[in-house]
Amino acid sequence: MSRAQKGMVNQFLNNLMGAKHKPPFTKDELKIIRETAETARNKTAFYNALRSRLGSEKGIELYKEIKNDYDKITEYIKDIKK
Repeated sequence: MSRAQKGMVNQFLNNLMGAKHKPPFTKDELKIIRETAETARNKTAFYNALRSRLGSEKGIELYKEIKNDYDKITEYIKDIKK
């Protein structure tokens, strides 16, 4: 994924989730969400990867915040990569 594509995904994540999350996601959190969603085969793999990368407590917390938007995120990433 190019730098421009990564920026577009980060902007999409901020727009999609910004109103739901206070404070907004950090750049590191956006990067982890983007990379994990890009490589995960499914929602369960996404959950497990977040827990692995962030530790159980933080990974579960982040997953709970974004799980309902997982399909939107992965679809957007697929569209960007075309």
